[in-house]
Amino acid sequence: MSWIEISRRKQEALRNSIPPEWRLPASRIADAATCLDVSGLVSAELSYNERLITQSDVADILTSIATGEMTSFEVMSAHCHRAAVAHQLVNCLSETNFVSACEHARNLDAYWRLNGCVMGPLHGLPISVMDRYDIGGLESACGFVSWLGSFKKVEDEGTVVQKLRHLGAVVFCKTNVPMSMMLGETTNNIVGSTVNPYNSNFSAGGACGGEGALIALRGSPLGLATDMAGSTRIPAAFCGLYGMKLSEGRLPSDGIESVLPGLPVGSGSIGLISRDPQSIQHVIKLLLDSAPWSSNCDVLEMPWRQEKLDAVHQRATPMSGRLVFAMMKDDGHLIPDLPTKQALTTTEQALKLCGHEIVEWKPPSHKIATEILFQLFGSTSAKCIRDAIDASGEPPVDQLKEWYHQTDSGSLPTEDFWKLCEELQGYKRSYMKYWLAMGAKTASGRAVDGVIMPVSPHATTQEGTDRYFGYTAVANALDHTSCTFPVTDHSQGLPVGLQVMCGRLQEEKVLALVQAIKQSLVQAYNHRGD
Repeated sequence: MSWIEISRRKQEALRNSIPPEWRLPASRIADAATCLDVSGLVSAELSYNERLITQSDVADILTSIATGEMTSFEVMSAHCHRAAVAHQLVNCLSETNFVSACEHARNLDAYWRLNGCVMGPLHGLPISVMDRYDIGGLESACGFVSWLGSFKKVEDEGTVVQKLRHLGAVVFCKTNVPMSMMLGETTNNIVGSTVNPYNSNFSAGGACGGEGALIALRGSPLGLATDMAGSTRIPAAFCGLYGMKLSEGRLPSDGIESVLPGLPVGSGSIGLISRDPQSIQHVIKLLLDSAPWSSNCDVLEMPWRQEKLDAVHQRATPMSGRLVFAMMKDDGHLIPDLPTKQALTTTEQALKLCGHEIVEWKPPSHKIATEILFQLFGSTSAKCIRDAIDASGEPPVDQLKEWYHQTDSGSLPTEDFWKLCEELQGYKRSYMKYWLAMGAKTASGRAVDGVIMPVSPHATTQEGTDRYFGYTAVANALDHTSCTFPVTDHSQGLPVGLQVMCGRLQEEKVLALVQAIKQSLVQAYNHRGD
């Protein structure tokens, strides 16, 4: 069977998995093609109750289910409906799990009626996952036609998915990723391209563009992602969301498909995306409270550290803040565009108005770190990607054609690979040395709490144009934690976001800093409004 026929059958199966009553007529989809911002079109397809449910954050959903205000089935059905509509407008899903998820939600409701309490702290919470995560009964094509046809078993699911299930969450869909899983946008020969929900002429970002678009359209309250060089943060920023990259080893990464299996350094991190930082914090804390290190040998035994969060909150007092932020306005290689510059200025002014200190950040070249990281990624000459493309006979997507048609240079010699690892370690040491030295240069004498910088040199990009990862890949090279936050809107109706980066394994701190930044932006806006 040709790759075209295999892809066509998968597209048809995906369409047929959407209940007939949720399928949009051709005329409605045609109308959407002329309406760049489809966010309003999604809401119009839902009932009042469905809109109310899907506009709730994680905490509100869980409280409503626990108190009996909403049933798990009502919550699940509303999100399945909204996700189905979103997909028909922006191409964000790769797999649906609607029937199984709704059935499981009914079982949770039966448990609640019988026992008068929830089964776990995430009882009935709908969760979406990027296509890399193996889910029993579903495929993990990850943008490759040749990977279709292999349905995963429950035993294939990784520790994070297992823990979430045990906590009561329900995976109801998987989201689109690009061929190779390593592009700054989301396109493949199976589902096609995922577009930005606020302006369909632009990309939703990548590699987790499906998650970004779905959550921006409120089709899911929270999504599981991964971050190799910005895969979580780029779509989160492009879609006006909070996207967090954890450090390696804080949460388990088994049960996730990869084109770089066994890579010992820079192998990528777990990511989470949501519309608010509190939802991310809530889920990460519960996952850490579940002691994932007890069943996964690659996870550090590091429980949730509330004291780190509280320490930041204590220095983020309204209008008398005492946090120290470094700000990198450009990396000395590619200057950000005007909307991104304006977002940086807006954030700087808001933080200063609330009493926080801002210092300039001129660290060791991010370009060097990015080049080392991508040389490590390419150390096998991307053999796994090439083999996956060749296995079906499908053509590479446009963004991979130049690489694909180059002569295969073969794998990097072991000696050269070790040399790259040594260079990366040297870079990490020089970056830490710079960070520590900056503490002596702050007006307050305090160490820098976090670094605010762009996610991309462009607030958003059109498909085929996002090829620079210098602002995001540095956090992967350093294995630092980082989280995006929305700041303002582009003149074309698109969100503009930035990121704040902390040191390694500082997940609690980066979440607290994001909340402090959000608070400062709100307070500064209100101050100006007065």
